[in-house]
Amino acid sequence: MNLEFHPMNQIVEETGPGSEAKTVLTLSGKVMFIAQIDYVESYPEPVSLRRPVESFSTFK
Repeated sequence: MNLEFHPMNQIVEETGPGSEAKTVLTLSGKVMFIAQIDYVESYPEPVSLRRPVESFSTFK
């Protein structure tokens, strides 16, 4: 689908439970998570190699 997802939670984490984000975005509820989602023409190559899931988790 060529979607790009970028979490942008710094504004929430630095100001407590979303107080600044709530003011800037004029929202009435509690801000828990902010993300930028956009379309891209192609995905870039990963910066680092991806580790296999088995290298850091255990399944029972």
